[in-house]
Amino acid sequence: MRPADLKADVAPGTLFLLFLVASLVYYNLVGLIISLGYYDEPIVALILVALVTGSALLPAFFPVVFPLPALNGVFTLIENRLVPGRQNLGIDPQCLKKANRRLLHVVFTDLAASSFLFCAVGLVNHLSLYQRFGSIMMPDRTSYVDVDPRTASQLWADAGKLQFREGSRVDGSRAIAYQPIGEPSTYCVAPVQFQSVEPTAKVEYWAVGVDCCKSANVFSCEDSSLFDAKSAYVLQPFHYMDNILFRAPPIRKYDRFLEAVKMSELKFGLTSSDTPLLLRWKKDPDEIENELASARTFTNIMQEVMVIVLALAVACYCAMAKAPRIYQDFLDEDYIFWPGGSKKPKSSTALDATMMQGAGGQLDATLLNNRSSIGAGRPPGTDASLFTGRQTGGNSPNAPPARPSGGRAARQQASMVSSGGGGPG
Repeated sequence: MRPADLKADVAPGTLFLLFLVASLVYYNLVGLIISLGYYDEPIVALILVALVTGSALLPAFFPVVFPLPALNGVFTLIENRLVPGRQNLGIDPQCLKKANRRLLHVVFTDLAASSFLFCAVGLVNHLSLYQRFGSIMMPDRTSYVDVDPRTASQLWADAGKLQFREGSRVDGSRAIAYQPIGEPSTYCVAPVQFQSVEPTAKVEYWAVGVDCCKSANVFSCEDSSLFDAKSAYVLQPFHYMDNILFRAPPIRKYDRFLEAVKMSELKFGLTSSDTPLLLRWKKDPDEIENELASARTFTNIMQEVMVIVLALAVACYCAMAKAPRIYQDFLDEDYIFWPGGSKKPKSSTALDATMMQGAGGQLDATLLNNRSSIGAGRPPGTDASLFTGRQTGGNSPNAPPARPSGGRAARQQASMVSSGGGGPG
């Protein structure tokens, strides 16, 4: 059997499932940690993500412990699953063992790299979802009705939606448009006050928006221009960890709105509490929650689809394209070549195959198997006596080649005698 004819059977179906399942499991595991834990305990969630990512790299170290006798059974089990056709090749078991281990080293390294990649993708995607749409684990916020804007905002610190009493309005005449240097967005704030002859200087509630106030004293954000709009959606502040990897969308940049509030205080002589409530003024605050939930679901589905496509592509390449090709190369190298690269056989079977290639496949198998006889393995039609000189010439490089003692020379001499020519003079 020629090395090029050896079929590299590596169970591509099993490898494909291994890569696909590992990629999707690590991606969704990281996403689950971010979705469930990042809102309440961001540090703990990131530590768990780091541990999961570290475990994804463990397969790269499996080949290091293969030589341990205690793991021979584990190695054999893995080999049986991933290289099922290895016993049908009919070559030296040591060659197979080396080729198999080289293949598994590549497979496990690729598996670790793939798992690490999908951990990173999961972290990026789900942090992006959190920063754009909030956490799915945010507790259900309480709704309050008949809120007087003259009361302290801390009375409604746990509020998610507020419905103000009649007479409450957004005072657009004291609105501020704030555009930080280096940012394209304009942050708009306006005080929420109870309609009276003399507006109060103490402000606890601020209506906010992005790119909805072309200049100062003009505020048209959300439904603030509607006369019958008296409700608001409470903007939730970000944690200090919430800007990792991504910048939050402008509408969620709580700190920018607070900077605009400070500007309004200085310009109009207002006084605000240290923890004011920032509001998105809406006729129906439930619309905002429904929009956020729908957008989050759609974005999450699109991300999952793209991740599945990427996982399929990685699994197809590693399992069905790369693994069979490199395993074929490993078989050929371990079958024919020494590690140094010189073309020498590495086993008795490889020796036979190598010599058969050189002789065009015409050698006698009997001679090949009987190496102890003089001239074994010679090309057909060659007398064994021609090799006796090489066998008796010794190891001295200056020793003259021995004259053949028989074979063709003997037949030539006998022919001359029988024809009457006599022997040589």
